[in-house]
Amino acid sequence: MMISPETYVKLELEGLSNDEIISKIRGLKREMTRLKREVEYVGLEDEEPVIVCPSPDVRITMQRDYIEAARKFLEEQGGELPLTKAEIRARKFEDDLKYVEKIRVEIRYARRMESINREFTNSDPDWDEMIGLLSYLHIGDWKPYYEPKDVVVNDGVSWSVEFEYTNGIRKRKFAGSNKFPYNFGRFMETLGIDVVEKP
Repeated sequence: MMISPETYVKLELEGLSNDEIISKIRGLKREMTRLKREVEYVGLEDEEPVIVCPSPDVRITMQRDYIEAARKFLEEQGGELPLTKAEIRARKFEDDLKYVEKIRVEIRYARRMESINREFTNSDPDWDEMIGLLSYLHIGDWKPYYEPKDVVVNDGVSWSVEFEYTNGIRKRKFAGSNKFPYNFGRFMETLGIDVVEKP
């Protein structure tokens, strides 16, 4: 069972020193990283999916909420935990979403020798709503490239997502082969792309 961020602060942080709170925040970050890796893992096709409640996606969201509540509580106690370079980069990406003018998505299926190519621009009628929904996905957390370690797949799926900006910000590209970010399915759903559709 998950608890609210406020309850987490009350049960887990109240009465702790700033150093102990920082240690708890670091533990939350490690757990969120572990959960992301769990979702990103690419298993063999004949393995049965494991169903976990609450889902890893919900648990990642809650970890993020706990971290933000803990940071706020730490600041209220006079403490500070500077953002990491990765956190600064992720927040900058989220802040820059308002300047995105084009999103390109490509999914290539080697076995079927087919691909899906979609392009979305700021002239699309649902653009503002789509960008608003994307802002909740924390795409800034994505690594530049995803691929499974210690596994060779010659006929799998490769993908790329590219963001272009209006204000001179350099393009951002994410890609992978047979491995995806933890929230890639939600990203594709937000864009209205069915990853099993025929081109």
